[in-house]
Amino acid sequence: DDSCVVDALDRLPGSKTVVLKSTVLPGMTDELQARYPQHRILFNPEFLREATAYRDLVRPDRQIVGCTRASSAAAAGVMAILPRAPFERICPAREAEMAKYVANAFLAIKVSYANEVFDLCERIGVAYDGVRDIVAADRRIGGSHLDVNDGGYRGYAGKCLPKDTRSLLELAASAGVHMDVLRSADRTNMRLRTPARPHRRAAEAGDDDAADTPARREQAA
Repeated sequence: DDSCVVDALDRLPGSKTVVLKSTVLPGMTDELQARYPQHRILFNPEFLREATAYRDLVRPDRQIVGCTRASSAAAAGVMAILPRAPFERICPAREAEMAKYVANAFLAIKVSYANEVFDLCERIGVAYDGVRDIVAADRRIGGSHLDVNDGGYRGYAGKCLPKDTRSLLELAASAGVHMDVLRSADRTNMRLRTPARPHRRAAEAGDDDAADTPARREQAA
């Protein structure tokens, strides 16, 4: 729903540089630019986790500014006032918009896969915690989104992953593309979002993993 953005742009006088932060479907920045040619409209996605939002804001691991043809001249100036990041890129707005959805959808897949591995470990008598720690030591994989307990529930929740996963699936369907892996992850998550018995390590008081559950780690915008 872009009604809030449209309402704000309708009220904005003169010629301004406008930076969108909310997750929007690929093409939205270009559509708004065409509708409001007097402004320079860009897209700067946020990659924030709920539990560490301020830290992620001031010390981001990537900084992306997506621009339109009409706003490209303003992109470098916008990038210059944002917190520096190890990876910085100015790109077409559609690339930045798509990257935000792809990142969140990948994390959703990771959560669902971790939960299925947990079920297999339980069935064959293998300690999932040990498997998780070994797998997480691989820098290509990392430890985020591998905890299978989320406040007494399994799977992913929160403000972003469910919404963005379904939006990407709808976009793919409208384009005639089958995203079977992502759809399977979404189905797995719907099955998992029922009360789960406490997972020993995550349930321990003061355990870092308990405070770093999938929904808490999830990017909040």
